[in-house]
Amino acid sequence: MSKGKKTFDVNILVTGASGQLGSEIKDLSKSYENYNLLFANSRDLDITRKDAVESFVEKNSINAIINCAAYTA
Repeated sequence: MSKGKKTFDVNILVTGASGQLGSEIKDLSKSYENYNLLFANSRDLDITRKDAVESFVEKNSINAIINCAAYTA
């Protein structure tokens, strides 16, 4: 591998990054060096907008999504 930008085997989007589950996954992510986990909260990505999610997935070459987002009133 050349020096500089690291390449990853898998790009994973984790939604709900500010919540309890998303925060736990963020803490655990340090143990999985071959995975590039991108963490998004509601300010970063509106998961209720299909076009926004599709654009984010395409732009970041996302291979999988872990949805930790939850609705709270």
